[in-house]
Amino acid sequence: MKIYRYILLAFLIITTIFVSNHGGNVSYALFYLAIILPIIAFIYTLYVYQSFRIYQSIDRKTIVKGELVPYRYAVSNEQFLTYRSIQVKFFDNKSQVVGANATTEYTLLPGERIEKVTNLRCNYRGEYEVGVNFVVITDFLRILAITYPLQSKYKVTVLPRVLSLSRLRILPIEQDSKRTVTNRNSKEVEMDTELRNYAYGDSLRRVHWKASAKQQSLLTRKMTQNPRQEMNLYLDLYKLNEKEMDKIIIEDKMIEAELSIVKYSQKNGIPMNVYFEQDGLNKIRIQSPTDFEKLYKESATLKFNQKVPIHELLANNILNMEVCIMLVHRLEDALCIQLQSLMKKGTEVVLLYFTSEIDEKEKIKIETLRSLGICVREILREDELTDIL
Repeated sequence: MKIYRYILLAFLIITTIFVSNHGGNVSYALFYLAIILPIIAFIYTLYVYQSFRIYQSIDRKTIVKGELVPYRYAVSNEQFLTYRSIQVKFFDNKSQVVGANATTEYTLLPGERIEKVTNLRCNYRGEYEVGVNFVVITDFLRILAITYPLQSKYKVTVLPRVLSLSRLRILPIEQDSKRTVTNRNSKEVEMDTELRNYAYGDSLRRVHWKASAKQQSLLTRKMTQNPRQEMNLYLDLYKLNEKEMDKIIIEDKMIEAELSIVKYSQKNGIPMNVYFEQDGLNKIRIQSPTDFEKLYKESATLKFNQKVPIHELLANNILNMEVCIMLVHRLEDALCIQLQSLMKKGTEVVLLYFTSEIDEKEKIKIETLRSLGICVREILREDELTDIL
């Protein structure tokens, strides 16, 4: 666009010099043309600005992160003059209109309408505006451009994604092996050493063949309730001290990790307590799909505005924990001391540390915790959760 402005400026300077030195009808006509053209271009651009129409629609206002949702937008010329150049600019920091090119210029004849059918993808949890952000209108000489902001923009609610985990890698193998998919039902049992006489309907796999041979009658192993290790998850909702985009990504990953871990536990019949501070201490016990749905709805709108430090939440709720999973974005000394205390009591501790970068002090803290037997996983903004969880 600058080149066209330079050409017009050069034309104005040349015609001014020509008029000053020679005069005449032709030179004056060119001089007035050089003056009038920018005025006409400005009036034309204002005309398009006032009469231009754009329409957009989304199939639904509540979607899941990463999901493709049908999205339509249309630019329309409902007047009698041609629109020379229309550029549609979309929100692109948190969402993406798939296949749309922000550099495309539309030329609309009178009565013409151009409609595009595509998909919208939202990349982060939360409530924010998507679709068309503004439109750039350029005049026929390409010397003026006016931004047309949309007065009514689309706002959607984006729910967090829940990853499907086949195994929880953050736990030791011997712990995770007790949490296989076959243990979904709380009534499931395991074999004990006591024997009883075979009863009709018993599985042949439970028959103790060696003991049956000695007794000369079929004996089966007694079954007893399979004990479940209960897990506790703590979510740190303190305000993040990060750049805006880093803050959004870290918050998003923490919520996604929380829900994915809890969903894995619920599917495999492992009782779990989830603790977080939001207008007071919240404890949600997860044992059924209904419990998980309640947590999911809560997590979709959680704000990172916690008032109480995470180590205080932990200190006020320590009983006889078997497994404690911490999701944090700060490595405070008080928290590290608290985790060491848990380890001494025999609790299996897993610490997921979400951050944009790790400095030397944090590296030392992490290595110290690992040397004590605490499982620590650093999760940076570019990391994929499925590779870590």
